[in-house]
Amino acid sequence: MLYPDPMTFPFPVPDDLQALIRQETWAEVSVGRSGAWVFAADQKFLKVQRVQTADSLQLEQQKLLWLGQHLPVPAVLHFSQQEGHEFLLTSRIAGQDLSVLAIKDREQAVRWFALSLKRWHSLPVQDCPFDRSVKTRLPEARLRLAAGLVDQTGFAEVSPEDMLEQLEQSIPPEDLVLTHGDYCFPNVLYQDGQLSGFVDVGRAGLSDRHTDLTLALWSTQYNCGPGWEEVFWQEYGLEQLDPQKLAYFSALDGFF
Repeated sequence: MLYPDPMTFPFPVPDDLQALIRQETWAEVSVGRSGAWVFAADQKFLKVQRVQTADSLQLEQQKLLWLGQHLPVPAVLHFSQQEGHEFLLTSRIAGQDLSVLAIKDREQAVRWFALSLKRWHSLPVQDCPFDRSVKTRLPEARLRLAAGLVDQTGFAEVSPEDMLEQLEQSIPPEDLVLTHGDYCFPNVLYQDGQLSGFVDVGRAGLSDRHTDLTLALWSTQYNCGPGWEEVFWQEYGLEQLDPQKLAYFSALDGFF
């Protein structure tokens, strides 16, 4: 759906934000699992959602500002809250996401996907202020479950309540690195053979690398089909995979 004027959005837009977006036509973006409204113009993105404690756009704004010192991510152009909604306006990164490239060249897409994740996990983490370790995520998972924010269709053999108890009782030792938090093909953009940027970084922070690896392997198979894991590992460079951690973080991701 197209919105030629901010006054036609399905929510009131703050006056100062209207001044920044009035001259553009906005298209609603339906791709993704976020609970936010997402709109795209030629050079900007606008996210809007109801104010909530989990996955807040205010926190995403803070992460973008910090990550921008280390990685190519969208620039923050505006943030505000009004009438129970929060609004985040960012620049739009040029290029195509890797799910588009995978249609034409799956091998190249997988290689770039793995190399780009290695870049995240190789950055120094001493000054990262965003804790996404298990000790932080488990209480968030319980809050999300109590608030009805967890998709329970993925819990076929065990209830989410029982699964959460199992996760709380079997926390693995963590190898903390800077993680993206939602590392999948549509969130990595390339242009002219070069990395142009990363998007949807609201869950970024210090976490075990398997937080990203679990999603990365799922996205690789989803976008390219089976049999590309070896290519991924060649480029990422991990000598030994921990299947127990993959299972653990895959289960934990089911709450987010």
